[in-house]
Amino acid sequence: MSFKPKNITYQVSPIGLHGGKGHSELKENPLKVDTNLIKTINEKTVELNTTKLGINKDVTLSFDTKGITPEPYLGALGHVVILDDMGEKFVHVHPTSEEQRGIFMNLDGVSKHLLICNGKICTKNGAEEVTETIRGELKSLELQKEIHTTKTLCNGQCKHGPIAVLYPQGTWYKEMNKAKSEELIRQLKEERNVNLGSELYYHDGKTFKNHESEL
Repeated sequence: MSFKPKNITYQVSPIGLHGGKGHSELKENPLKVDTNLIKTINEKTVELNTTKLGINKDVTLSFDTKGITPEPYLGALGHVVILDDMGEKFVHVHPTSEEQRGIFMNLDGVSKHLLICNGKICTKNGAEEVTETIRGELKSLELQKEIHTTKTLCNGQCKHGPIAVLYPQGTWYKEMNKAKSEELIRQLKEERNVNLGSELYYHDGKTFKNHESEL
């Protein structure tokens, strides 16, 4: 699965697929036309607009995110799967411009970049809360234009997760939690040399050094 529902117990079970011969009878999960092109999830609204649909005609799908900037997934800003009414044929499309698959982020004025690991193990150990706390603190302290954040996949330090990495300092922080995340942003706000007591690596100007080996 590429997502993890919050506060929901779920079970992964196999779905049977038929190959070759068509199966036109959709008894278990018949497709239903959804005429509502405006969806709101977690207080975020997206509206789908299309040009006129026609056989053998180009169609443009436009998504109005109402001012919210979505995060790229698997290298693209968006993914759309289109099924026929029998559920037998599908089209998988991405944004039209190869050069604009992701978001152009203007980093003018940004002084620091926080990478927050959201790999499988870090997420299991609380990376989602760490990410939300850091971004929430940045917003409340009006630091979003000074400190940019990026969620990453695995950074290779699973046993020390959740991991956060601060640049340009090059400091890796281990075992991050809500309290440490709040303290991290508070110290950055005060323009102090951040000391959380959970430093894993630091950069000496040439290479990374293991902080624990230096103690």
